[in-house]
This record gives sequence, C-alpha cells and structure tokens, in this order.
Amino acid sequence: MGLFKISIRTLMGRTKMFYLLLSVSTVSILLLILFNTTIQNILIATYEQQASKFGTHHLVYNNSNKKEINKIVSNNKVSEYGSVHLFGNYKFHNSNLSGTVGYFDKEALSIGNIQLQTGRLPKNKNEVAIEASYAAMLGIKLNTNISMNINSKIKKFKLVGIINDYSFYWTVPNHVIKGSNDFPNVLISYFDINEINNEKINYNLLLKLHKSNEEEVHKYIHLINNPNADNTYYNFNMYKQGLLHYYTISNLSKLFIIIFCLGTVICTIHIFTLFYRGFRKTISTLRSTGASFRHIYCIMIYQCLFLVSCSSIIAVPTALLLRTIMFNYFMKKALHTFITNGHLIITVGICLFIMILILVLSSFLTLRKTLNITISSGLIGSEGVFVNKNVLITNAFEKFSFGTKYFCLNFIANFKQKLLFILCISSSVFILFFAQLYAGETASNPDGPDYYLSSKMMTVSKQINDFEVILNQQFSFENDKIKQIEQMDGVQSVIKKPFSLGNQIILSKQQVDPFILDWNSKYRGVMGENQIIEGLSVEDTIVSNSKFLAVDDTMFHKINKEYFNNEISISKFKNEPSILLFYPISSTNIRLGISSNDKVVVGRIEATDHLEPNNLIYKSWKYNVHGISTLPFMIDFGETKRVYNEVIAVIHENNIEQSDAFDGYESIEIYLEPTISNKHANNIDFSTKELVAPYPGNVFQSKKVQSEDEFTLLSILKSMGFILFFMVSIYSMVSITIVIYSQVLVKLKEFSIFRVMGLQLRWLNYMIVLEMLVLVIFAFVISGVTLGYLMSIAPPSQDITKYMSFYFMSIIYLSVIVVIATFFPVNLLCKTNISKQLRNKE
Repeated sequence: MGLFKISIRTLMGRTKMFYLLLSVSTVSILLLILFNTTIQNILIATYEQQASKFGTHHLVYNNSNKKEINKIVSNNKVSEYGSVHLFGNYKFHNSNLSGTVGYFDKEALSIGNIQLQTGRLPKNKNEVAIEASYAAMLGIKLNTNISMNINSKIKKFKLVGIINDYSFYWTVPNHVIKGSNDFPNVLISYFDINEINNEKINYNLLLKLHKSNEEEVHKYIHLINNPNADNTYYNFNMYKQGLLHYYTISNLSKLFIIIFCLGTVICTIHIFTLFYRGFRKTISTLRSTGASFRHIYCIMIYQCLFLVSCSSIIAVPTALLLRTIMFNYFMKKALHTFITNGHLIITVGICLFIMILILVLSSFLTLRKTLNITISSGLIGSEGVFVNKNVLITNAFEKFSFGTKYFCLNFIANFKQKLLFILCISSSVFILFFAQLYAGETASNPDGPDYYLSSKMMTVSKQINDFEVILNQQFSFENDKIKQIEQMDGVQSVIKKPFSLGNQIILSKQQVDPFILDWNSKYRGVMGENQIIEGLSVEDTIVSNSKFLAVDDTMFHKINKEYFNNEISISKFKNEPSILLFYPISSTNIRLGISSNDKVVVGRIEATDHLEPNNLIYKSWKYNVHGISTLPFMIDFGETKRVYNEVIAVIHENNIEQSDAFDGYESIEIYLEPTISNKHANNIDFSTKELVAPYPGNVFQSKKVQSEDEFTLLSILKSMGFILFFMVSIYSMVSITIVIYSQVLVKLKEFSIFRVMGLQLRWLNYMIVLEMLVLVIFAFVISGVTLGYLMSIAPPSQDITKYMSFYFMSIIYLSVIVVIATFFPVNLLCKTNISKQLRNKE
C-alpha cells in the first residue's frame, strides 16, 4: 500500500505532466472505444442488411441424395445446414409466367434469411407463399387463390404469405436449369411435398461453415471432391457484392486503430521521458534507501493503472454516447442492440487493457534508461536526457559561422526522435490524403446509369479461333417488357445491349485498314484453341474490343442527326439487316478500308450442346453498312454523357426480333430524368425488379441503393481519416514539443552564458521556431514529393486538384499547430533566471 501512495503522490506532484498524461489517456481511450463499438455496430447492421438479400449460407450443394447429405453434414467444418426441396418449374394458370416451386425446411429458412413482407409462411395443405415480384406480376393479393399447371393438372393454392424478393439476388450455378438448381419462387407447405411430384424432387443444401472466409470455403469445396463441380458453388454474390463494404470497413478500421495506437505510444514515450527526468532524483533516493528495481516498476504500473482509472470515468460514458450519434449519422437509422451488453463490456475492457499496455510499454521503455543511471548521478541530476556527444558530427560543422553551426548542431541533436516526428507527420498527411482518394475513387460514377440490369452474371465460355464460344445456358430480356419501361414517366433513355451469343464483327481482307491492324494489336486477347471449322475463312479478320448496341427510332434519329447529317434512311435501316459502325479514332483524315454501302459479316462459333462443347458450328449473317463514323460513339443525356471507347456496331431493335443472329437483350442501362418524382421513381424501381425476377443469377444494380451503401463506407472512411490525421498530428506535435522543450531545458545554462555574452533572447527564440518549422517543412516535402510521384504513375480518375486540396489543408493546419507548439519552449527560455542558471551547484 505504501508503494501505491508513493506512486500517486509522485504522479500528481508534477501537475502539468499529470494532466497531460491524463488528457492523452482519456482521448485515446475515448477514441478506441468509440471506433471499436461504432464499427462493430455498423458491421453487424451491414451484415444483417446484406444477409436479407443474399442469405447467410456460405455454399450450396445441388442435387444431393441422402448418402451425400450425411457425408457432407457430418464434416466438422460445417456449423449449420438446411435443405431446399425443388419440385420443378411450372406455369401459372392463364399466364405466360412460370415459377419454381419448392419447400424450405426450418433450418434453410433461417440460413437463407427468408423474410416475410406480409402474411405468414404456409403451414397447411394447399397453402403457398410467393415472392413479391411474382405476386405483383400476377396481380394477386393475400388470401386469394392461385392456380398452377403442375404435371398436366391445374392445382389450386391459397396465397397466405408474400416474401421479400430473394431468388434473383442469390448466386446460382453456371448452368442454370429452372426448377432443378435455382431457388423457389413459390413456397409450399410440408404437407404438399408428396402431392406435387415425389419422383423429380431435387434436394439442395445450404451450408454454413465455422470459418467463413473465402479461402476456407474453397478448401471445403475441394474436400468434398464432388465429381460434378457445377453442383457445388460458394455464395459469390454475398462475398463479392454484399460483404464487399463489410470487409473494407473491417480491414480499414483495424489499420486505423493500429496506426492510432502507434501514435499514442510515441506520444506517451516522450511525455514519460520528460516526466521521469524530473522524477530521477526521487528514484535515486528510493534506490539509496533500499528500493529494488521491482519496487520501482511496481510504482510505474500503479501510476499507469491510476491514469487509466481516472481517464475511463470520463472516456467510457462519453464514447458510448458518441457511438450512438455516429451510428445514427452513418446508417441513417436508430441504434438497436446490435452488440449485447456482455459483448459491449468485453469491448470496453479490451480497449482499457490496450491503453494500460500502451502506458506500461511507454513508461517501461523510458524508465529502463533512467534506471541505467547510477544513484550518485541521479542524485546530482547532472546528466541531460537529449545531449548529443558525437564529436565527429561536431567537427563536421567547425568551418561554419557560429549561428549556422549552432543551429545545425541543435537540429541533429536527438535526430532519431526528430526523424520519427517527420515520419509521423508525413504518415498523418498520407492517411488524410489516401482516405479521401480512396473514398473519391470508390464512389460510383455519377454519370453512370441509374439502373443496370443483366440477365446473367456468369458466362461460361472458351476461346476458339479468337471467338468467345458460350457454353452455359443463357437467358435474355424480352423486348416487350423493356419497351414498357422505356415508355414510363421519368425514363430519359434506355441503352440496350443485344444478346450477341458471342458474335463478332468480321472484315474481309480488303476491308482491313491500318487502324484495324493497330486496334487489334492493342486489344486482341487470347486466341485460344485453333480449329478448322467449316465456313470460317482464315483470311478474315475479327475486330477486337467491339460491342453491339440496339436503338429505337428516337435514338436512331438522334444518332443520324449528330453523326451522319440525317443522310441515312430509317426505313431501310429498320427493315434490312443494317449496321452503323463507329471507330474511336477522333480524326477524319484516316483512310478506312470499309465504306458506306459495303457489307460486313457478323459471325460466331456456336456449341450445339453445352454438355458437348466440342460439337461446334460456325454461323454468319451479312449486314449492310449504312454509315461509318471515325468519332467515338457518345450518347448525350443532357448533363450526362456516355462515351464508348470500343468499336461500336449499332443495329435497330427490329433486327433483334427478325434475325436469329441475336437472342433478345443481354443487358440494359436505364437513365432517369434528373427531376423525376418519387412516385415515378418507385414505379420504375418496381418494374425493373419485375423484369429481372424470372431470371436466376441476374445482375441488378441500382444507383440509388449503391449510393446508400457507399455512403456508409465513404462516410466512415472520411471521418476516420480526418480523426486519425488530427490525433496523430496533435500527438506528433506534443512529442516534438517535448523533445525541443527538453532540449532547451538541458541547455538552459548554455543559453544563459550566450545571453551574458551579448546574444539576444530574440535570436535564441528564432532558432527554436526555425527548428520546428524546418522539421515540418521536411515532413511536407517528403509527403508532397511522394504523393506527386504516386499520382504521376497512377493518376486518379477524377481531377487531382480535388485531392491535393486536402494536402494543402494539412499544411495550413500543421503550420498553425507548430506556431502554438513553439510557445512552450520559447516561454521556458523567456522565464529563465540567468543568475540562477549560472550559479554552480555545490
């Protein structure tokens, strides 16, 4: 108990040092708890939000039998599993719409996070629940009857529940067979399992593993050793879309906390260095009276525990209050109990323990040097802490003037501490700059489409003779439904990419020009296998990096006016196999090998059966070239412009329906009016979901939803970047101020002699200020040159001045902090009693 009293008295005896340590400890504990608890709440909320769309399963095992199920679930890597029964894909009565019928067991409902929009799940015979988009397309409401054509019979069900759309968000295998390896749109009750079809039931397992990272999931898939790899696949959409922000936030928060802890350690080391300098006589006195090193270290530990205890009284409740405010700001909703009280107590305890370790480590590293001093030296107090005794360095500046020599010697004194300060300041500038850079570059393109819809996320293909041969079953959007969206209020334009099935633009030997040769040399990919296929000439040239786009009458007139001065006849373009070519040359003085009224070939290599990919045939179609432009193809939507850097082949949407060269539409981009009303926006959102609902494994991207998700990530990133920059820079300034202050403290007698000899106090003050400024300038130069070099080799997509403004802002901020920091050593020098310093100690 005596050691504890001594530790408290000696700690509080130096009031200024005590309050400085207390301030650093309080702020550090507050930020540690605030960062950890807020980030944990945001991560849990983000995970739950994404799990409602993509499910919580890690992988899916399709078409399993009871023997395989027992083998899979008995593995100790599996934590949970659930079964999904699929009975087939059937049409609704009096409708062209079909849906997959299935049953989720209790575990699968939980793992899949299937959520009711209204009503309940089916419990009794002849009851069903249906996805919201299907209910809207069928125009049915809760507690009404629906009929399906199942096995040549009409079976009636009562609709008792509507579930949130999930099936078009979930990952499906590359070769999708509706009703066999997708997911149910219509959920039946357990009592209808035997009634529908007992012979064609497919059992699909949803699996959760104890270790959920992608590497472990892939290891488990390999461990299963399934001969048909397509039957086992991991939850790609959850990992690559849903948890993308989750992992980014998690990893960045860990990095920021580590950097913050290192900054805190550096700062506390310098504070303890100054603290133990004044404590040296007391330590030597204790040692002279019989105190061992163990007793001294006990005093140190007691002091650290006392500091953390006092700091936590203020820091803990303040941090818990601020985390609620931050969560509400980032997530735009109230903070629920995402972290249990027990988990919260553990988190706070860990943060306090980390702070204790930081203080103990800092004080130990400093105290160890103090204990190396002999007792007699400590009692006299003659040895300075930051004295440079390197004679070689002193002789190196012998020929300089007194002022330059003295400044240089003072500057290189304690060079390690000053170099550490320069690196810390540079690092804080890097943190601020790259946090803003990452946030700006991660943000979605504001000029991009409001909706991007694709009928297929994954395309399985192989390269043969420079052609992409599609191997998996494909789905395409119907033009009638796309036209309905085009005609909706609030839709500005729709860009439609036809499903080309691997089509390529093929030029004859005479049509190839220098531009095409150079273009192909830049963008030609892997040729793949080289096979002799009937009808395919080796003399023809495939145009690399090309894309097909379909236009309606309105878009054609716009293109015709901007690029071809209205010289092209729309009737011929619509009713004949016609094409418009756009070469991204940006010059009119280029000799082209192709001209208007020529014919080009559109061709592809096709696998007659995806199960037999070696059975290949070549198909081709001739198209009339009605116009060719040497300008990059661009679509202007008022304030929004979309420029294509590929060779673009424009065809009319009529040709999509009339020719078998294309099969519907692979993807569409929807642009909305800038002043669209909420009502029209909601109607369009609803219609786009209806469009993609029947297509498992599709891509559905909404700029609005994406912007909301990005807001969380980017807001956290920017805020943490700013907080970390300010705190690391402040801690660095505290450190360098203590270094300079201690340096002045050691040299007070020397400075007093200079003043007696006639050197003005103003000159000494200038030297201190200049030294601080030179250190900061070094930090700015190092960080500025590094940032400039990095930006030159990897320029950002946006204007560099947008990000450099943060660099210049940091210069202004740190310059102000330097001016404030120089007050303390200058004030010490001004208050020095010359006669007292010159008096010899007896």
